Amino acid sequence: EVKVHFLSDLVQLKYLPHRLNPRDIFKKVSSLGYRPFRIEDESIRREEKRRHLIRLGISSLLTANLMMISLALYAGFFYEVGQDTIQYLSYPIALLSTVVVFYGGFPIIKQAGSTFRSGVFTMDTLIAVGSLSAYAYSFVQLMQGSIHLYFDTASMLITLVLLGRHIERHSRDKVSQ
Repeated sequence: EVKVHFLSDLVQLKYLPHRLNPRDIFKKVSSLGYRPFRIEDESIRREEKRRHLIRLGISSLLTANLMMISLALYAGFFYEVGQDTIQYLSYPIALLSTVVVFYGGFPIIKQAGSTFRSGVFTMDTLIAVGSLSAYAYSFVQLMQGSIHLYFDTASMLITLVLLGRHIERHSRDKVSQ
């Protein structure tokens, strides 16, 4: 018997221990891209919350800096900017975005990878495809020396999703208390 509690993001399982092993249940849930743990393991939940907050903080700081540098690069659409200036501004943007997309967005990309394997697509799949597409396109444009870079879009998408999840988790915790 399976009961899903969407408010608390918990699943309650009743099973016949002589027919099914808890490790098999954990393995199947993990293959779907979720991180199973016993409800008694509250320390795991707190640790996950702390890691999420660190990811959000780092992503927010780097994205804010990335957006400021991008603003200077966008001035190239209105004023004549030399190729040296474009490269001087583009490489830091690419570096900051790499950290945000692949560190901050790691849980999202990991979940999306699981959905591709299982064939059950979620919102994480859409977010991962969108941010990785913007990142890959920008990287190709960077190598060609173009001013049309969307590293800021990829980073902002990841950061806003992390912020939304933080707000959702905080609200859910308040309601469940």
